[in-house]
Amino acid sequence: MRSEWHLLLALFLLVTGCDEQKVHDGTQGMSSVCSVHGVQMHVDLVPTQYGLPGLTPYLQAQYSLFPNARDFCHMCMCMPIEDGLESARVFVCPQCLRAKDAWLDKSKEQENSQPVASPGLPKS
Repeated sequence: MRSEWHLLLALFLLVTGCDEQKVHDGTQGMSSVCSVHGVQMHVDLVPTQYGLPGLTPYLQAQYSLFPNARDFCHMCMCMPIEDGLESARVFVCPQCLRAKDAWLDKSKEQENSQPVASPGLPKS
C-alpha cells in the first residue's frame, strides 16, 4: 500500500509538474565570477518582477557598483505570462551585497543631512 502511494505521488508530480517549472534559471550561460569584484558568487533564489523599471539613482548605482546584489530578477516583459515565473535562480556576489549596503547607508546619511525646507514667512 505504501509503495502504491509513492508511485501515485511520483506519477502526479510527473504529470502536473513541480514548482521547479516556475523558476527561471538566470545562471544559465552566465559567469559565476562577479564582473566588478572578481570573486566567486553563490546561487540564490529571488522573486521575479515584471514591468519597466524607471532609472532611479539606486538602479544607476546598482548597474555600475553592485550589479550582483539582486533582491529580485527583472523579467523583460511588461506583464507576467500566464502561469508566469514566480522566482529566479541568480548569482549573488557577497562583495556586491556589502557595496549595496554601504551605498544605501550613504544615501540615507545624505538624505538626513539635507536641510529641512521651512515654510517661510508670508509675503506682505
